[in-house]
Amino acid sequence: LGRAWKASFDETGFTVIPFFGTNAPRNFPLRLELAQATVGGESLALVAGKPVATGTTVRTPRGALTEVVETHLDRLEQSFVFDTLPGRGAIAVDVRMAGELQPMPIENGLRFANEFGHIDYTKAVAVDAAGQRLPLDIVWTGTSARIEIPAAFVERAQLPIVLDPVLTYWYLLASGQTQ
Repeated sequence: LGRAWKASFDETGFTVIPFFGTNAPRNFPLRLELAQATVGGESLALVAGKPVATGTTVRTPRGALTEVVETHLDRLEQSFVFDTLPGRGAIAVDVRMAGELQPMPIENGLRFANEFGHIDYTKAVAVDAAGQRLPLDIVWTGTSARIEIPAAFVERAQLPIVLDPVLTYWYLLASGQTQ
């Protein structure tokens, strides 16, 4: 539970419910599920995992990787941690996103919006164990957010490699409306 969101976690993903203000007629949840992960074009074996909350962090083992969500009062920071790799090709992750909010590309990522507010899925970055960082594009495929770490980065990276996008929220505050 954050300042402008609440979320629930299960074996295959999580659902975020942003607070869009007291004038919103109801909740507008957004469901996020890891649909696919590949290395060098080869699919990684993904399994449903039990989410474990420790403090403000929720970790879900997914077989070939660990999905981590850091919960902050004003945002959620989702990460995919690759401790081992079957090869050193490009890493691609597809995160299926479903709900009533309309997706649109924005600078540094995607926006899911309606007339009451929006959720931004932005600022994806790859980080390796040596601290090398590479900002990444987030592309909307029609059902999923696709993020790819280029093979050149993966080849020289020290494991683990972390792929790290951020979810932030904004809502319209009408005059006389309370937060």
